[in-house]
Amino acid sequence: MKTIRIATQGTPHDYQESLLPIVIKHLGYKINWVAPSKADLFILGPFIDHTQKKFSWWPKPLRPVATSISNSISKLTTSRQYQPLKLFHTQENVRHDFIDGPFIDHTQKKFSWWPKPLRPVATSISNSISKLTTSRQYQPLKLFHTQENVRHDFIDADYSISFDLGVQSNNHFRLPYWMEMIDWSHEGIQGNINPRYGELLALKNLTSPLGDRYLKRGGSCALLSSHLREPRASLFRALEKVIPIEGFGAHFNKEIKNHHSSGFLKKDILDRFSFNLCPENGLYPGYYTEKIPEAFNSGCLPITWADENISTDFNTKALINMHSLASQGYEAISELLLDKKIIGAYANEALLSNQPYIDPFKQFLSERLKDLVS
Repeated sequence: MKTIRIATQGTPHDYQESLLPIVIKHLGYKINWVAPSKADLFILGPFIDHTQKKFSWWPKPLRPVATSISNSISKLTTSRQYQPLKLFHTQENVRHDFIDGPFIDHTQKKFSWWPKPLRPVATSISNSISKLTTSRQYQPLKLFHTQENVRHDFIDADYSISFDLGVQSNNHFRLPYWMEMIDWSHEGIQGNINPRYGELLALKNLTSPLGDRYLKRGGSCALLSSHLREPRASLFRALEKVIPIEGFGAHFNKEIKNHHSSGFLKKDILDRFSFNLCPENGLYPGYYTEKIPEAFNSGCLPITWADENISTDFNTKALINMHSLASQGYEAISELLLDKKIIGAYANEALLSNQPYIDPFKQFLSERLKDLVS
């Protein structure tokens, strides 16, 4: 089995159990999780604070010194993909193992031209960076992978994986987060999880009509959320004027500290409701998460807020998109929800018009990893 050394930075805490590492293992690799200095593949996530200044923990007067040394060494080491071969050649009466050359003063201290109080600082930084850069013979492949609403070029990397539609680059692969929550066992992928919902999403459910379960649950709506920032607040108020709506999550229960300590599974909540208010966290072409498929998988009619390109992923006749109703103050939602003929028609629609496959993602990873293994 081939071995690949992978490091991460700025990724979610449970990233090692997510779809990408599982697919890499499926491709026949053994993963060793290592420090960035030892990695073949360095995966960067959206939670990197790229605005933080270098050496911000150093005393302020010393930061320019540290930054200057770091940048100089970085330019030197990243301008080539390997370390040079060193040959000692002497034409003087010195031994073959003398050092780097006959006229080099190998007894001279490093940074002797620096002010004396700063020499230990400069030497320390230089040694640390030297250890980092000379411990490997090449730079790791950098892959930016985001499961958040940030753009594919948020971080400078060799390749990127994101939600973004319309990216004109062979170095980018579009993998919307909802696809990471699918049960891909029929394609040989096993081990990915969907802990907050409670189970992986079944393609059979998503490619079949919704059915009439939502019509038999009393006509109420659920919102699971940690906040009511706009537009969620306006959407919630617009719906509560028309149908009963109940809130769950940290915003509605202050004892809940975060998503992972809610004490309930999302699927158990949604099984009781006709509708699920599941707005996206932002608008961008391609940014469609697990929220809509989870609602549909539970037999709820999804009520969302997303941009008009959502038809790229989902059948728009299988959901209600309140984004298009904003100009009228969402008043038209009452006509949709209270008209039995209109609301009943959603029962005949599948969320996915076409069966998705994970093979293109496998191919993308396979082609990028084949030259990295040890």
